[in-house]
Amino acid sequence: MGRPIAHVAKDLGIHKEALRGCVRQARRTPVNATTGRPPPIGKSSGSSAGRTRS
Repeated sequence: MGRPIAHVAKDLGIHKEALRGCVRQARRTPVNATTGRPPPIGKSSGSSAGRTRS
């Protein structure tokens, strides 16, 4: 595995629960098998990023 979240969070100077939330979100994010990266944010992702309300 790796280092405990509490140790990494302390090294980064953030609360362990903040880091734990980021780790959980990263584990839920689908990853492209070819690039090893999450898909780009766009219209197909269902995200509302970049849209404005009027």
